[in-house]
Amino acid sequence: MTISEIKKGVKRTLLAGTIAYSTLFATDILSNYALEEIKSQRELEEIVHEEATTLGMDPEIIKCELLNELAGESIYGGDLKNQYIYIGGLLANRKIVRHELYHIYDKHCDHDTKTKAELNYWFIEEPKAIIYSLTGLKL
Repeated sequence: MTISEIKKGVKRTLLAGTIAYSTLFATDILSNYALEEIKSQRELEEIVHEEATTLGMDPEIIKCELLNELAGESIYGGDLKNQYIYIGGLLANRKIVRHELYHIYDKHCDHDTKTKAELNYWFIEEPKAIIYSLTGLKL
């Protein structure tokens, strides 16, 4: 195998990876438009309870809040009593709840450095949470 063949293989691999990564994120974003919106705090709490139980988590440790503005965020408190999910607007749906719960379930906030956190978030954690929210597959 020559150097030019190796370069060509690397370029093709990078292109395929970029296309797959972009497709995953586009699918995640576009799928939000077809989902039923969570309309009340009570409904959000029921969905969080159901989905946390499905993941094998204790639903009592998850606090959630339905906001009026566009939001989809989980905050991992570092122990088993301070887990938060905030959602609102277009992102107030069951898929986003599943997505944010998976971040907490898989402890996606445990990092040593900011650089490591950013790289892990964009290339490992976020794709894993998207795949779980779309398919239910735990990676």
